[in-house]
Amino acid sequence: MFSLPFSRSRRERSRGSILFGALLIWVGMTALWKNEVRFDLVGAAKDAFPVYNAHNVYPGDNFSFSGRLDPGLTIPGQYVAPMRGYMAVERVAEIYAWDRESRSDGPDRWTLRWQSRPESNSRNGHLQQRLQSAQLLPPDYALNDLRIDPQSIRFVDPYRVINPGQLQWRDSRLRPASHSREYFHFPASGTTAGGPQLGDERLSYRAIPVPPVATYFGRFDGKQGVVDDSQRRDGLINDIIQNEGILHHLVSGERDTALESIAADQARLTLIVRLVGTVATVLGVHLLLAKVFGLLLMLPFIGALVERALFLVSCVIGAALAGLTIATGYAVAHPLAPIGLCAAIAAAIYTLRQRARGQSNAAREQVQIQYRSQLTHNSLAEIEFIELARLAALDSEIGDGERAMLMRWGHERGWSAERCESLIAKAAESDGGFLPRDSTPVMIANLVRIALADGTLSSRELDRIKAIAQRADVDDQLVNALIRQTQRSMTTAAP
Repeated sequence: MFSLPFSRSRRERSRGSILFGALLIWVGMTALWKNEVRFDLVGAAKDAFPVYNAHNVYPGDNFSFSGRLDPGLTIPGQYVAPMRGYMAVERVAEIYAWDRESRSDGPDRWTLRWQSRPESNSRNGHLQQRLQSAQLLPPDYALNDLRIDPQSIRFVDPYRVINPGQLQWRDSRLRPASHSREYFHFPASGTTAGGPQLGDERLSYRAIPVPPVATYFGRFDGKQGVVDDSQRRDGLINDIIQNEGILHHLVSGERDTALESIAADQARLTLIVRLVGTVATVLGVHLLLAKVFGLLLMLPFIGALVERALFLVSCVIGAALAGLTIATGYAVAHPLAPIGLCAAIAAAIYTLRQRARGQSNAAREQVQIQYRSQLTHNSLAEIEFIELARLAALDSEIGDGERAMLMRWGHERGWSAERCESLIAKAAESDGGFLPRDSTPVMIANLVRIALADGTLSSRELDRIKAIAQRADVDDQLVNALIRQTQRSMTTAAP
């Protein structure tokens, strides 16, 4: 069977896009899950027993110790002269290389950009990166008389850029052509004129200065502070989200300040992973839906509408998946949280019910006093019906619309049409033992009080009062204000 020469390539790209979308969903949801059940670094640091003398620590114990680091702490520089006064230094090497973005609906997109290492593609095959990134640490740390093993040491304090002008270049095999306020520049062509070119390299240094006081959290092996990796978390996803499961941290400040820094760093990291994981899940869902409805996207006129609809649907589905993953993971990691939430909801419901019961009792007492003579012949529901009819006939006779509304209410109560007509006739009487006709706001407030006395002010009762009030030229804003005022007065009067 005859096929176009690019059909196989397009099918392969389409298949690859589907797989990539599914992979994004898996990676995003896995990262979200592991983020919620991550190692409790803050809890481990708090549980580390604080000591004030390094000689009082027992081997195998997790502890914290605050003290002073040598302000002249020296870190080997490799490319540059040794650097003094820093707890840690990060050397960041980058190369200007081609980045390839594969597209299923057209040719690949190629872009030159700075990369930590050149992407493996056909245009970067001849590039060879000469500079390497690394974390630079001193041979050991001395916090007062406590020795700390630098292997696997971790920090939460922010790194600050070191101006290259403050560093002395030492590597004679490779020298920078120039430097800016942040980078040493190594142009492939020998000059930086005209902007970066393919193969150019640059190098920057970032460091954490030695603080006046630092606190160490970790385990004592009998000689020095070492890493506690009893809860180590392995795997690529854990590495990406920095969920290593180790305690071996050197943090600026006294213990309380250091704990706050660790908590802030973990909160920031958790939030970032939640956002990135949710975005990855949404993008994965969008890629899958775009393939399922790919033909519709190509249609004129409706293609753009379909694309917007797919984006909105992807956001809803992706956000729902991400939210469910976050909520489930959080509940697993904090089993007491759902119990506390349910208890808080139950307490709020109980408080609201008690408040409503108090309002109802206070309203019932006032209504019983106000309608003492009428309660011997009419039920509370009938009195509410009559007062609503009186409000409807305040300025004129009851119209067909008001009458139909009153008849529907009576029918919902199981009353016959004759009973409803009898109650409407009572409302039309000038005396009848009821309160004299007053201003509309007073009658509305009275109706609310009667409704509260019968239990609660239901949405149906509220709708009927508003409907009748609108026909009497009373807007919803005034009705709502009267309702709130009456409820507050009943709450105040409640025992």
